[in-house]
Amino acid sequence: PADTFAVKAAFADDYGREYMWVLVTAVDDTHVWGRLDNAPQFVRSLAAGRPVRVPRGRLSDWLYVSRGTMHG
Repeated sequence: PADTFAVKAAFADDYGREYMWVLVTAVDDTHVWGRLDNAPQFVRSLAAGRPVRVPRGRLSDWLYVSRGTMHG
C-alpha cells in the first residue's frame, strides 16, 4: 500500500503535446490504467487526477517508490 508505481507517456490534443506522469492503478498485456499526476501546461483536454488509459507501446519512462526510495 505504501508503494507507488508511475509511468510517463505523451499526451496530445489540438493545443499541444507533452509528456506527463500517470500513477498506475492497473496493467494488462496492452494497456496501463491510472490517474494523471501532472497538471498539463498545453494539453487542455486533460486535468490532473483524471483517469487515463495508455497503450504500453507509448510509455517513455517508469518509476516506482518502495519504502521511501525511488527506483527507475
